[in-house]
Amino acid sequence: MVSTSVGAAVLPVCGYAEDLSGKAMAQFLSTGAISQIAANTDQNVEDWQEPYPDFEKYAEDSLGHWYLPRCWRERAGDMTPAEFQVMETEFEAVSSPVYAPAGSAPPAPMIDGRTLARAAWDAVTIPDPQIGYNPTLGDSGATLVGWYTWVWATGDTPAQVTATATAGPVSATVTAVAEVQTLNTTED
Repeated sequence: MVSTSVGAAVLPVCGYAEDLSGKAMAQFLSTGAISQIAANTDQNVEDWQEPYPDFEKYAEDSLGHWYLPRCWRERAGDMTPAEFQVMETEFEAVSSPVYAPAGSAPPAPMIDGRTLARAAWDAVTIPDPQIGYNPTLGDSGATLVGWYTWVWATGDTPAQVTATATAGPVSATVTAVAEVQTLNTTED
């Protein structure tokens, strides 16, 4: 049995996008402008400040940044708009803005199983089948015209090809299984 390992880069559909610095966010959430925005959206200032716990604590940090939960449609591959909307809504419901001080890593995104399955499938290389046949004439490999010929897939043709993609605690495995081999004759 032949085993192959392939690496691939996978961008998550949902993750975190860098936003304002701690200082800029504190200024934004503390100015009269936020009162104006809140009034125009039928919300109060506290509603706007709530997703940013302890924002005042980072008011002097101009090097660290807030990271906002975000989903990117262009990374969603074959998802329908409705499926993407569900994923985006679910991600944003359980994800809050996160502050990363200067020098620390931004929050690591979770890569969903569907994205990993797509990456695993894209990494699979299914080799062309190799065939053997009988009778053959010597080393030329020619067969006989008008005579029954037996054809089979040789041991070099895999019965299945499997690929697994893993990111953190999530993994996805895809398996391609050979069920039938169709041979066509060519006519010159």
